[in-house]
Amino acid sequence: MTSMKVPESTMTINMRLLNQKIRTYKSTIAFAQNHGILPTALTCLCGSYVDKFKIEEKKNGWRSAYFKCHQKKCKTKVNIRKKTLFENCKLKMHQVFILMYTFTQFLTYDKVIAEASDIPDSEFYPDSGEPHILNVYKKVGRKTIARYFTQFQAWIFMFALENFSDKQIGELGLTVEIVIE
Repeated sequence: MTSMKVPESTMTINMRLLNQKIRTYKSTIAFAQNHGILPTALTCLCGSYVDKFKIEEKKNGWRSAYFKCHQKKCKTKVNIRKKTLFENCKLKMHQVFILMYTFTQFLTYDKVIAEASDIPDSEFYPDSGEPHILNVYKKVGRKTIARYFTQFQAWIFMFALENFSDKQIGELGLTVEIVIE
C-alpha cells in the first residue's frame, strides 16, 4: 500500500492552534498562502508580476483582499480568492478552515455549529489590538455544513483518483472485485 507523506504541521494541528493561526484576516490569508490554498503572486493581464496584496474594508464589516497591478496604465485589481476554493464562497475564509478542521474530526453537526458560531463580540486579540477574527462569526447552519462536508468528500475523492488511480490491483489475468458497503 502506498503511504502519503503528511506534513508535520498538519499532523499536530488542533482547534486551539488553528484559531491562533487564523486569528486575523491577514493571518488567515498568510495561513492559506503558506499551505498553497491562496496565491502569493500573479501575473497581470498586462504581463506585470504582482506579489503584494491589499486589504480593503467593506462597509458591511467584510474585508476583501486583492492584488493590484502597479503599472500606471493598467491598475487591474484581482481578488485574492479568484480561481481558488474560496472564489464563490459565502462564508468567511476562517470559517471554511474551521469547517475543514471539524470535518477531519468527525464531529456531530451540533458540535460543528458550536465551533463555528456564536463567539462573543467584545473580545480583542491582545497583541494586535484588532478584533479577534473569530468574533465576526455568523451562525453556520446545518445545510451549509452539509454542503461543505459534501464538497470536502468530493475533493478527497478527486485527490485519491488523481494520485492513486494508476496503481494496479492484483495481477494480469486476475479478476478483482471491489465491494463498497
